[in-house]
Amino acid sequence: MINLMRKQAKLDILKLKLTVNIEKYRRNQAIARDVERMNSSQTTRNIVNRAKEVLVKSSGISEMQALCRIQVLGYDKGVSIRDMAQEILRSGQYRDASA
Repeated sequence: MINLMRKQAKLDILKLKLTVNIEKYRRNQAIARDVERMNSSQTTRNIVNRAKEVLVKSSGISEMQALCRIQVLGYDKGVSIRDMAQEILRSGQYRDASA
């Protein structure tokens, strides 16, 4: 009877350890997803900032005007701000017919 109780206690401990480890794994996965989102957001900010610099230098406009231009051009083309900024970086500038 005592051996059966010891085995049950060991099983209970193993179940508890497994539950704790599963929870730690889930938490770590959530943290990894958050880090990936933050890295992606930071990369987007860097791309947009570089594109703004290109527009400021090539068009002689303010940073705020450059950001607005990126947003409007992206909206007009149906692409994200990041994609529009990348297009500006590829071309070195962006000549807008309405500008």
